[in-house]
Amino acid sequence: MPADDVSPLKRNDGPAIQMEPDDHAMTSSNGQNGVAGKRYRAMIGDLLKDGKWREAMLKEILDVRRIASELEDARKYNEAMLEMLEYFKCLEKNNLLPMG
Repeated sequence: MPADDVSPLKRNDGPAIQMEPDDHAMTSSNGQNGVAGKRYRAMIGDLLKDGKWREAMLKEILDVRRIASELEDARKYNEAMLEMLEYFKCLEKNNLLPMG
């Protein structure tokens, strides 16, 4: 998180979680969502360009929580997101996030 094509970080350097493929297909940023997915990724990309990492991460987390809720397993990705947030905080603390 965020999607590779809008993140200024390399694929293996950015905060992320592992999702089941069918769950990942439900994300707002998924390429299978056509124009809506493209708009969502652009919105996240704009936040990142403005240095609003926390706002972008919040939107991505809420999207995953929406999916978990729709799957009737609200806690499904909680542990993964907590681990991702710890990594995100480390990047933030060490000034490793591009700020616009």
